[in-house]
Amino acid sequence: MLEFIAEIIVILDTHHTVRFVNQAFITLLDYEPITILNRHFCELVHPEESAVAEQHLGQLVAGQCQPQPLRVRLRHHDGSWRIFELRLCNRQQHPGINGIVLSGYDVTPLLAADYALRSHDVRYRQLLELAPMMIIISSLPDGMIRYCNPAGARIFGVTTPEELLNRPLTEFLSADEHAIMWQHRQVLRNGQPLSPMRYHIYAHDHVVRTVEIRGVLIEGAGEPQVLSFGYDITDRIEAERRLHLQVHVLSQISEAVIVTDRSGTIVYLNDMAGYLYGVNPAEVLDQPLSRLFVAEPLPTQTVERNPPSHTLGWRGELLHRLPDGRTMIVDVSIDPLHHNELANGGTLIVVRDITGRKQVEERLRLLESVVIHTNDAVLILDAEPIYSPGPFIRYANAACSRLTGYATHELIGRSLRILHGPATDVMSLHTLWQAMEQRKPIRLELLYYTRIGEPIWVDLSLSPVTDDYGQTTHFIALHRDISAQKLATFLEHDRSEIMALLLQHSPVSTVLTKLVELIERQRPHWLVWVGIDGYATASSERLLDEAERLEARIRQLLAHHHRTTTPISINVHAHWTDLSRYGVTGCWLWPLAGDDGALAIFHTQTDWMPEHDQPLLRVITDLLNLIADHTRLNAQLHYQVRYDALTGLPNRHLLQERIELALRDAHRTPTYSCLALHRSRWL
Repeated sequence: MLEFIAEIIVILDTHHTVRFVNQAFITLLDYEPITILNRHFCELVHPEESAVAEQHLGQLVAGQCQPQPLRVRLRHHDGSWRIFELRLCNRQQHPGINGIVLSGYDVTPLLAADYALRSHDVRYRQLLELAPMMIIISSLPDGMIRYCNPAGARIFGVTTPEELLNRPLTEFLSADEHAIMWQHRQVLRNGQPLSPMRYHIYAHDHVVRTVEIRGVLIEGAGEPQVLSFGYDITDRIEAERRLHLQVHVLSQISEAVIVTDRSGTIVYLNDMAGYLYGVNPAEVLDQPLSRLFVAEPLPTQTVERNPPSHTLGWRGELLHRLPDGRTMIVDVSIDPLHHNELANGGTLIVVRDITGRKQVEERLRLLESVVIHTNDAVLILDAEPIYSPGPFIRYANAACSRLTGYATHELIGRSLRILHGPATDVMSLHTLWQAMEQRKPIRLELLYYTRIGEPIWVDLSLSPVTDDYGQTTHFIALHRDISAQKLATFLEHDRSEIMALLLQHSPVSTVLTKLVELIERQRPHWLVWVGIDGYATASSERLLDEAERLEARIRQLLAHHHRTTTPISINVHAHWTDLSRYGVTGCWLWPLAGDDGALAIFHTQTDWMPEHDQPLLRVITDLLNLIADHTRLNAQLHYQVRYDALTGLPNRHLLQERIELALRDAHRTPTYSCLALHRSRWL
């Protein structure tokens, strides 16, 4: 009976020597019985497993069987190895056996099939894991997630798919979409096909994603399940939204947009193109471009020998003749469209009607020809915007460049406010803006600033320019330089005030301060220090912190140039490095006659006393000498009134002043005083 069963049977003695093998053993391993009997069993076992087999055989207790099968590799007659799963029983006490019985089966084919099956399952699972689409298996009744691939995990905002297992799909859907999901599952349960549906996934990474999903019902031995697969279409929806927005923008922009294929056939034009050329956009599609216009160069242009490039595009102005007889001057932009932008390529044409602008420019050229040779500075301003950042300068003549120091191209396109500065009167500007807003002419005086920051006074006459419809399109501003007249007026006014102060015997400090104000009004970029020895000093407000050190340094320089009466030129970088922060580079120093004081003017000029400054400097030095002489004469008169001319002793006038002063003090603070007069000494 043992000879015919498929299970191998091997009987070993106590030394693990083979005493018996059945026919199944001989058939499976292809040995002759004589070559197997009386051999140690472990000689047939793979060397890596012989120790384990020896251990299991040695652990057998008489009358017992090994509870777990032993899987070992046995050598085939051809040298290969076969895998057997053996059960071990110790039957040494059993009559007729008296040994250890090994029984089992060859599991090599089974393991090979299992390996092949597992390899196939791995490839299938890899296909699912690497798939770019979301794949989810969920239970039909309750929507619990049973499987999710990595692509689905990314959509749900989790790190690994395991985080989603056994969690309901409704956890990631809005309440409004719960009912929709159950309706779709009922459709699947009824065996009806399900069209793609869109859901909003509220992911754990706080991002709402839109997915488009298809579903298939899976029925088997277990619970019914739903296989769902789809893609994240959030980016696609956003792209569609942007595309719709672009189409809407194209329909609203003021430029005409036309797209043609490579043959020149119209494939798209926006609403503005239809309005501009007087056609219905739908009616001219698939029509040649000549259905809209015939392009010609402007009369003032030379004809191009080379047509617009199909690779680099073209920009320029053309004359469009329309089928209804109208003509337009247009600004055209022609750009090629490549295969990734339009199937088989084509051309993008953007057209802007500039007929009105050209007419205005022609009028401006006529105005320019009138004013180009005038001596007055002429500016043409845009009517809008008036307030900041406007009004913008559209034209400036050569006289304006000479007046302001700006080149013409530096003024055009810039705001009129570029000519204003810190001392420009705010109320005058408000009056100007108000007149421009009301489109009324106005004339007023304004303080402008040149390119290098010098102030200039101008007489401004502003007039509006209107079009054929009475709308103000521009303003013409005529400027006449009145700086000399204004400064002369200011100079005479300030000089008169200084003379009045001297006649009123005002304090020397007040008179010197007024002199400093006079100089700064005439030349705002100068810094001034003036002093009369023994009396007072005055300086520009920015020099107040340096006044004491400045006075000491000036006296050192005057001592070094003893008894000189000519102006001294001083390099600020060499002598007053601290003053460099005020932006000045040099100093003119005038000593007063008799070493009674000095005048210092700090400036930014690079040359010695420009010719246009010399008349002003002569007036200033004359005034300063007059102040010094007046101060000196006042001091002498004051001395002569109060002291005897012969002896130099105080006289009765000084005594009377001192008595009156003492009496005033006595009224404020009660004291007792005694005055003794000697008759013989009374003068």
